[in-house]
Parts: sequence; structure tokens; C-alpha cells
Amino acid sequence: MNFTKVCLLFGGQSHEHKVSIMSARSVFAQQEGLDNFEFHPTAITRNGFWLSEALSKKILNSDTKEIPEEYEKKYSSSWQSIKENFDEKIDLAFPLLHGPFGEDGTIQGFLETSDIPYVGCDVTTSVLGMDKIYQKNILENQGFPQANYISYNNLKNISANNDLSKRLDEEVSEKTGYPCFVKPSRQGSSLGISRVRSADELNQALEKALKYDDRVLIEESIAGREIECSVLAEDEECKASVPGEIIPAGDFYDYKSKYLTDETELITPAELSSEIEENIRSLSCDLFRNLGGKGFARIDFFLTSGENEVLINEINTIPGFTKRSMYPKMWQESGLDYVKLLQTLFYTTLKN
Repeated sequence: MNFTKVCLLFGGQSHEHKVSIMSARSVFAQQEGLDNFEFHPTAITRNGFWLSEALSKKILNSDTKEIPEEYEKKYSSSWQSIKENFDEKIDLAFPLLHGPFGEDGTIQGFLETSDIPYVGCDVTTSVLGMDKIYQKNILENQGFPQANYISYNNLKNISANNDLSKRLDEEVSEKTGYPCFVKPSRQGSSLGISRVRSADELNQALEKALKYDDRVLIEESIAGREIECSVLAEDEECKASVPGEIIPAGDFYDYKSKYLTDETELITPAELSSEIEENIRSLSCDLFRNLGGKGFARIDFFLTSGENEVLINEINTIPGFTKRSMYPKMWQESGLDYVKLLQTLFYTTLKN
């Protein structure tokens, strides 16, 4: 029997390296249920070295949380590791690289240049999905409902510049108010994000965000519920799952709440009126199409307290595929189990 060879790309150079391994491990574990597809994993180290299939399988079949740098020693450069270990004869690539150097259009550009079909959004949509500032500017221009925000480029020496600190505080007070969220523009899994309650906490939050990116987003804090919806492109049609709800263990849905605790509640389906559910599902597909989405994505929302206004938070073009991840959980609740979801993604990509 001829199998379709699927390359699982995982690990990578971003701060979400460990999350990527967890996603790939969950997908790889479904091999027996996929009759027509055969996984050929490729692990990528934090320094960008690509590893052999044998080593990659060894990592996925273990409980390794981070790809050891010792595997890089035999290569003089990352390019040498790519030439030796990347199989150009694969039929399909499935990037499970969360964050920069994977979810931001870089790996998509490499695969397009190599003429290899891949699951998920193209270069342009991936860039827009990764960069929160670009994304929010487009949403604002297109009239999508979202929280108030401010963006900054190349902030430096904030704590040492009293005039700058005062100006930033005045702008935040006027445009977003306190509390607010300070976020790196190009980062995922809530890394580098802080909830700021007053001006006294603003500088520290900005310094934290700047460790991840020199472009920073400050966003209004919305009192309400966190709702998510999965989308799937099939036969040129966008399908939206039943929405789910996140009840974080802490102040907000940060990295710890997502991956390091069992106290966060992941509710599928979310308890919503039929009108609000339909609005969320419709907005999810509208946003996905508007940004030129392909394959799959997860759209995150806020549902405001009292008025029940639906606001878009962001699109995630390579959402988590771990056992805890909301993307497959919402499709499971919608009648599409994990294996069928993978099959749909693979068949749709090859068909198009």
C-alpha cells in the first residue's frame, strides 16, 4: 500500500519550543488510526538545526521536554543539517511550530520555495496572524469589533526616561485605561504578557514585553468571558466549530494557565445563547476569510459582562494540538474526532 508521507515539523527556535513538542507528540500518537498517511517527523533544535527522522522519532516516543543541543554537534551549520535530514520527497508538511520561526510565515516561505504542500495558512496570513499590531490595524480598518489598543515601536530606556514614562501613562489613561494588558506584538502562548492595574506597574510590564519583541501592544482589559472557536477550511468552505470557554486559573490565560496547571477550566461547548453562538461562529469565518486563511485556525474572543458584546481578541494560525488544546477539543464536541480532523486537514491540503 502506498502511504502519503507527512512530515511533522516540530520544536523550533521560539520560546514555544516545548509546546511545539507536546503538539507534535499528540499528533504522532495518532499514527495507527491514519490508514493512508505515514508520519516522518523532523525535529528542529532551538538553534535551528534539523535532526534525522530516527532522532526525531526518538524524541516523540520519549518524555523529552526540550530537544538536546548535543544532537547539533555533527553539523557545521543549520543549513548542512537541513540538506542532510530534510526529505524533499515527502508529499505533505504539517508545521507544528508555534510562535516565531514557524507560525510567522518563515517556514511557510521555505516550504513554498521548495514546492512542498503544507497544512495551514500561507505566508501572508501567517505574518498577519503572528503580528498582533498588524492584525489589529487590519481588523480596525475592516470594522471588526475589538478592544481599544495602542501600539509602539522601538521603545528604549523606559524606566530611565521620566518624560517618556509620563507620556506613555497619559496615552494609556486616555485610550485604554487601567487595567490594561501589555503584550509583545510577535509572540504566542501568552509569553511576555502582563496585566497592568495602575501606572506604577506600566514600566515593568513594558520592559518584560520588550524582552520578547521591540514592538509592543497595549490593550484595554475587557471584563467578561474568554471564548474560542475553531475554524477549518474544507472544499473552499469555512466551517466553524461549537465555541468553547476558558476559565483561567489565574488573573488571565497566561502560559502557566495554558500548559502548567490543571486548574484552568476548558469548557466545551460554551454555555451561550444561540444568537451569540451564531455570531461568534460567523465572525470566526468572516475573519478567517478576510485575512486569507487556509487550512485551519483558532479565533479568540471576549464576551463582555452585562452587554454581552462579542469582541475579537486574535487569530492563531497554528493553534496547539496537545491533549489539552482547545482546537481539537472544540472539533471533538462538534462531531469531528482527533483522527478525522487530521485526515480532513491532510486531504483538503492535498486536494487544493
